[in-house]
Formats: sequence, structure tokens, C-alpha cells
Amino acid sequence: MIIERDNFRARKKTHYYEIYTFTGEGDVRSFNVPLEGKLTFDVAFACDNLNNRLVGAGLYGEKDPERANGYFYMGVDLTDNKKHLLRFDAFDEAFLSGLLGKTNVSNKGLDEIIVREIVLRKDGGALLIGERTKQLFRSTAAYNRTYYDPSSRSVVDYYYDDLFVISLHPDGATHWKNVLPKKQYSQDDDGVYSSYFLFKTTGNLRFLYNDEIRYENTVSEYIVNGIGEYDRNSILSTQNLELRLRFRDAIQISANELVVPSERRNRLRLVKFIYN
Repeated sequence: MIIERDNFRARKKTHYYEIYTFTGEGDVRSFNVPLEGKLTFDVAFACDNLNNRLVGAGLYGEKDPERANGYFYMGVDLTDNKKHLLRFDAFDEAFLSGLLGKTNVSNKGLDEIIVREIVLRKDGGALLIGERTKQLFRSTAAYNRTYYDPSSRSVVDYYYDDLFVISLHPDGATHWKNVLPKKQYSQDDDGVYSSYFLFKTTGNLRFLYNDEIRYENTVSEYIVNGIGEYDRNSILSTQNLELRLRFRDAIQISANELVVPSERRNRLRLVKFIYN
């Protein structure tokens, strides 16, 4: 169990994680990992049973927990919790330019990004996976009216854009990092057809997603190998199939199979993908 403490601008010097471990015999142990004056923007944790480590990877802020200035890696030896590793790296200009689609970008902090998950490496390192996302709330009421408009309603626009993958060595050093471009927009659907599903194999990672959020759509994938090289493929068209695939709710059921729910006009279908 991990508790975040003092993640405030006024207390950033004392910000730390309070970690509890529970054994099968009922013993409870606790220890702290200080964040060395950094603030947590977003983070994910995983237990690395192969290397007997607790691994965390996420985004940090220098002055504000609402803006990310870089990424970090945390590794804790569960046999000796005094042996923990922390490493912080600021976003570089090339990474920011690729993610924002702009040149001459300064690191003023990012706020429309989120950590989706981390994938453990066999050597004790990890892959940090994140996504650009935002929601915009607006009203359909006419702006020149000053009285109550019963016909007005609130509309929510959902944007799920580029993915980014950062591979980190066991010592926290950056192995490679890449931006995987995509653009998804939808309205008033809670974003259930957006984002991606990560299909894991021993040789590569496959990021499956809907190219556009509409009834007739193309399903694409990014295939990323262990050294950061990637290919993009179009794998399926839903034209005339009456499918709206919810990849965020997919499940991998074997080394080469996954099941994806489809919801269209209140009709549920289950679609199986099989890789040969």
C-alpha cells in the first residue's frame, strides 16, 4: 500500500511516499521514500516479482503538482527497503516538440498528459506509458441571452491524442523515448471508444486503437520493439460490420489473442482478435 504525503507546493521539500508491506504471516512493515524536493504530477507502481522490487515511474513537477516538468523512476529493494533508487530527468526540447507538434519549445510544464501504465522489463527497468488527453465543457445556450434557457445543455468534448513511451534502465537512466501520434475526438460518450489497448508479447508491444471515433472506422496499431523502433499498421475496417470497439475495456486472453467489447445502439458484441 502506497500513500502520497505532502504533495503541495508549500511542502515540496518534505514530499514523500509512505509504503506499507504485508507478509503472509500477518507482519506489517512500513518505510518512507522522500522525493528529494520534487512534486508528483502522476505516477504508477508495479511489483516486480522477478527482481523482488517495487517499481514506480511517473511525471514530476518542479514547482507545481499540476504541471509536469519531467519524468522519474523509483526502484525499491523489497528485501532491504533502505536500498531505494530515485532518478529524475527533465523533458528535453526534442521530446516536447514531438509531443506538442511545435518547434522551439521551452519546458514550462505540461498539464494535459496522464500516466496510463508502466510495463516491467526483465532487467528491473520499466516502460512508462502516457497519453495526451483533455476534456472541454461547454454549453449550447445562446450567448446573447440573459434569461434561463430550458433548451440549453452542457456538452463535453473528449480529446485523446498522442501516446508517449519512455524506456528506463534499472538505474533509472533513459534507454529511449518515443511519441506515437494519434488524434481522437468524441462528444458526450465519456471517451469510452478512445485511448488504446496494450497487447503484450515477449517480442514487442502492440498499441491498438480507433483511428476516429465514429460508426465507420479504421482500427490501427503501433508495434514497438525492445529498442524503441516502431511501425504503424491499419488492421481492420468496421465498415458494414456494425461495430464500435471499446479498446479501453479489452482483455488479453493468451499470447496471441485478445477480446474487445463492441457497443453500438445498445447492442453488445465480443470481438476476438487472433495474431498468427
